[in-house]
Amino acid sequence: MIEAEGITFTYKKTNEVQAVRGVSLRIESGSFVSVVGRSGSGKSTLLHCLSGLLTPDSGSVRYDGTDIYAMKDRELSAFRNANIGFVFQNFYLEPNFNLLENVMLPLLVRRMSVRQAKARAMETLKKFGIDDRAYHFPAEMSGGECQRAAIARAIVGDPTYIFADEPTGNLDRQNGRLIVETLHELKDSYGKTVIMVTHNEADTEGSDAVYVTEDGKISVR
Repeated sequence: MIEAEGITFTYKKTNEVQAVRGVSLRIESGSFVSVVGRSGSGKSTLLHCLSGLLTPDSGSVRYDGTDIYAMKDRELSAFRNANIGFVFQNFYLEPNFNLLENVMLPLLVRRMSVRQAKARAMETLKKFGIDDRAYHFPAEMSGGECQRAAIARAIVGDPTYIFADEPTGNLDRQNGRLIVETLHELKDSYGKTVIMVTHNEADTEGSDAVYVTEDGKISVR
């Protein structure tokens, strides 16, 4: 279970922008949660705070009672690597690595042997039907293939929590729907907790809970 209480975050540039304003929410384990809102409403910033990628200015984020921002940097990094998978809108696949190498990366960070990491990465690619593209580079792949590869990288380490930030944002409708179905399968078949940010209302269909962000605040639909 994820419990957030009183999260705030302000971007301190030329003009300060308070992107998250005292947000509190609770996400049950094994649920599929969607967060929707207009561009600039704070939804992606909130996702980064919940996932341990962006330290809030105030408030707490607890996983099964443990406040992740009370951890030291090294402890938090290890926690994220073991428990959290993150899928980015822009994929962020390493352009100089082939698909297999990209998916192997989180396992190598855990100091898994290259042989074991390669076998598990290939098995994960097979789940998504792109094992035949294992030795291709991101520039040689379609947007849908890149997003599936990004999801494969996010789950290869068997994390409990999957965060997806606008995973359909750069895809056509058909590929976008396939990606959402894939995320639902991770919840339904593998018991993962999935938290997805999206601008597309259609993507929220089948969610266990839908949150709406506006001006840095959040409400339940």
